[in-house]
Parts: sequence; C-alpha cells; structure tokens
Amino acid sequence: MNENVLVLKRSDVELSRVRDSDDGRLVMILSYQGRTFRLMNQFSAAQKDKAKTLAESLVETRGQSVVLLNQEPTYSVWLEVQSDRSAATQTPARVASEDSYTQACLLIVQAIADDIEDLMGASQKRTFQEEMTKIFKQCLLPGAELPGAINPLLTVDPLIATGLPIWRQKELEILFPRVGRLSKRYFGNTTFVERAVETLKELPIYTNPRFMYCCMQFVLMCKG
Repeated sequence: MNENVLVLKRSDVELSRVRDSDDGRLVMILSYQGRTFRLMNQFSAAQKDKAKTLAESLVETRGQSVVLLNQEPTYSVWLEVQSDRSAATQTPARVASEDSYTQACLLIVQAIADDIEDLMGASQKRTFQEEMTKIFKQCLLPGAELPGAINPLLTVDPLIATGLPIWRQKELEILFPRVGRLSKRYFGNTTFVERAVETLKELPIYTNPRFMYCCMQFVLMCKG
C-alpha cells in the first residue's frame, strides 16, 4: 500500500465534529499527531478492499496523505486537510451545492470525450457522445429523459450553467458503471479514469467535498 496511506486504529486518533462555516453542516474531523483529516467515505468490513482502493486513489489524484481507519467492523477513509486551511473553514468553489454531483458527472464525461478526440479524432468523439446520449436516456436520469435535453448536457459548461438537473448517489451508481464499460471499449483499459480525474483536480471546485466524492466514486466504480 502507498506509504502516504496511514492505516490506523480508533485508539490512535481523536474524532470530533465541527461546523462548516460556509454551509453550517457538521462535518467529521480526525486528528492524528497534529494533523487534521476530513471524512471522505465509510465502508463495511466486507468492503475493506474498496476502502483501500479509495485511499490509494485519493493519494494518487490529490497528492495528499490519507488515513484508512480500522473501526471494526467498519472502515473509513479520511483525506488530510491542506495546511493553509482548517477543516472548519475550508471554502470550496461552490460549497455543497445541490448540483455538485451533476457537475462532476458531466465534467467527467466531457473530459473522456476530449481525451478520445485527442487520441482518436473528432469522429470518434462524436460517436462516443452519441453513445452517451443513449446511455443517459437508458438510465432515465432526472432532467435527461429526452434526447433534446441530453445533447446540451454533453457540451454545456457545468460550472457556469444554471438549471442543471439534480443527480444524487443512486444516479452515480446507475451511470458510472456504464460510462466505464463504454470508455473501456475505446481505450482498451482504465487509463482514462486517472486522466479524467487528473483534469478535474485542477479546477477550484475540486475542493468541494461532494464534487470530490463523486470523482472518487467514478474511480471505484470503473476500476473496482
């Protein structure tokens, strides 16, 4: 396991809740040897391997230390808070907005489409977008039931667009495995996963916990 993944037990750390100054939500905080970590996800004992995968993916994509906390019978993954911010005052670009999942989903699909264009040409990108239109329709995603509503979602800038549909965890679970299978047909492997997330982590909104969580779910569902 990556050396930046700290595997700890409950007795090694201090857990607390603090109120996010921007949206008023209570967030879980882990303290360890003067360092602060923010909860990213929790897993059952049977999902231990998924917890390890998420921890290693966070290290690779964020370049920050991660705690994999053993709280038998559960496991949790915590990302270190950047030193110039406290967990209670961290200010994402668009804090906990309802459409953060939608923004992340659309940006991931658009990043893959751009990657296909760079490597395979514009015609392959158009074919990919056509197939994504079918997937969106098949998934019956809220706000994307009709082709006329789907096509703009593949090209709009989700960071400035208004009136985006609201997608939640269940939509991620439906959409991401299909996106992963389709993308593997183009690339022959899962290298597109890291490239897509690497592109998104340069955006200021990547510090939004909901946005970041969505990206990590994409990694897990495509590589798990």
